[in-house]
Amino acid sequence: MAGLEPRAQLAASRERAGLLLDRAARVVEARLARASREGERTAGRLAPILPARLAADRARLDGLAQRAPRVVDRRLRAASAALASTGASLGALGPGATLARGYAIVRGGREGTILRDPADAPAGTPLRVTLAGGSLAATSDGPAGEA
Repeated sequence: MAGLEPRAQLAASRERAGLLLDRAARVVEARLARASREGERTAGRLAPILPARLAADRARLDGLAQRAPRVVDRRLRAASAALASTGASLGALGPGATLARGYAIVRGGREGTILRDPADAPAGTPLRVTLAGGSLAATSDGPAGEA
């Protein structure tokens, strides 16, 4: 082609491009035809199976839908019972229940800190005593044995 004039080279290139385009189009058509045949074969294999499979899946979903309210109700009852049990435990362990059993909370000084040791309330310390039925004011006589 090196010795041909530019018009001849262009014509040869166009012809070659046309041939390549035709070949590419045939390859694409062949692949599409093959894919179509494979799709038809797959559809043919699935056709007898699909209705039964759909019916089985539908039946399974219907069964789940019928059981769902019972499952939800059972879980809600279990959660309610656990909540009630936890609430009862918290009630029995809370400070109100402790006070109802005869204990008291004693706060001392201006800060009102809870006293845990008699040594923290020397004689004359103002006290606030909280009982189940309310609270009262008191004054410390000092730790026992200090008289």
